[in-house]
Amino acid sequence: MSMNLVHILNAIQMSSGIHIRLHTQEGIQHFGNQLPVANPIDEMIPSALDSGYSPTFSRSPELVYGSVVRIDGQEDFISIGPVFLSENSYARTTKILTSMKENKDKTNIFYHWLQTNPIYDLPRLMGLISLIHLTVNGYTETPHQIRWPITASHDYSNLPSPKYIEDIDISYEARLLLNVEHGNINEVRIQVESLNYDYAPMLYLNKSLHQYRIEFIKTATLVSRAAIKGGISYPIAMALCDDYIGRVNSISTAEEVLEYIKQMILDFTLRTSKSRQLTTDSIVVKRIDKLIQGRIYERLSTSSIAKELNLNASYISKHFKEETGLTITNYIQTAKIEEAKKLLLLHQSSITEIYTQLHFSSQSYFQQVFKKLTGMTPIEFQKQS
Repeated sequence: MSMNLVHILNAIQMSSGIHIRLHTQEGIQHFGNQLPVANPIDEMIPSALDSGYSPTFSRSPELVYGSVVRIDGQEDFISIGPVFLSENSYARTTKILTSMKENKDKTNIFYHWLQTNPIYDLPRLMGLISLIHLTVNGYTETPHQIRWPITASHDYSNLPSPKYIEDIDISYEARLLLNVEHGNINEVRIQVESLNYDYAPMLYLNKSLHQYRIEFIKTATLVSRAAIKGGISYPIAMALCDDYIGRVNSISTAEEVLEYIKQMILDFTLRTSKSRQLTTDSIVVKRIDKLIQGRIYERLSTSSIAKELNLNASYISKHFKEETGLTITNYIQTAKIEEAKKLLLLHQSSITEIYTQLHFSSQSYFQQVFKKLTGMTPIEFQKQS
């Protein structure tokens, strides 16, 4: 073990306040005050080492962050954490101990240990992880998020997430959204197939079709937010969500709405999983997305985008559809309508000025697209807002 590395890690720990460990064949060396209980991030270390990525980070259902940095060419590695992005409570301390199957008699001492740890924000934590990777390996890498292993011991009943799916069991909902966020398609498929009376009793009562559509909108909103946390870009997730909500109005029976909910959840999960793979196609989609967002006030088309990116129009159309579920034309429309909504809320431009600036061919066409994607006319949207 290099004494130089030990000195550097000790210096980083002292300046950051975060608990750091160096794992070698000789044992584990701690930097910072040793935990009075098992380290909660030990749950994610095997998954991090098996992932093939370095550095990695993960977040538990109790909002504990941990990171692993591998040392190139060795079996040695560094673990960072636990790290918290918000103040700890006594209740959360109890939940962490429960998830680790630790004796609750240790709650007081563990709670006081946690109080000595600084609160980080995510960019600062990513910077710390990257710094340690640069220090031990000599080059920078962006930390790769992996899913936290989900076990039966985790308590999902009191997460601080907004609860939009009022009619679904809360613990089921929290587990589902966590799986959507991490792109765990197999787990989500099992959960969706088990979406029955036990988990969602209110969904199986005699509601009106309108009420079922409202349930769909609530679910789509929350699932899309989970997908954004999982790595799908905000504009693409919102476009996909709007597309689903627009299509649900054409469904004529409650049974079809329920099946459509399941299809939508699986679709978002699959796309989250794909976005985490960082394939060449995903990079192309991100380039298209960036170009559209940056030139929203210009006349855009698939061919003009392909020319700008020096790519074949058929190629980008095919792969954009495969990655996002949308055509490029539909996505351009959605992005422009999102911009139109912002302009309408400012009350500084007329509808004529807005559709002209955004290069819609006519006011009637602008209103047609706006209503299709939002369910209301531009004037109704402005009055409601």
